Amino acid sequence: MTREDFEKRMAALEDKEIAVRQEMKKLQREYLANYPIHPDDKCVDGDGKVCWVDSLCFLTHSSTKINFRVNYAKQDGSRSKRWMYVYDVTKFK
Repeated sequence: MTREDFEKRMAALEDKEIAVRQEMKKLQREYLANYPIHPDDKCVDGDGKVCWVDSLCFLTHSSTKINFRVNYAKQDGSRSKRWMYVYDVTKFK
């Protein structure tokens, strides 16, 4: 195999990799758009604490698990400005 052949095949594979990554990101965006929990929804985390969803995201282009950025309730029950990442929230009823 010559250097030119090698570079040509590597470039073709890199193009395919970019296309696959873009398709994965598109699929993640579609999943988040149809997910039942959205930003500003009042939720409960895995420990039963009330929180509000600030944003939803995936850590990488190949992740399948959603990370929720949430604001917890203050002492008076209102929404705080501090946020934390959690992995398990349920919509508040």
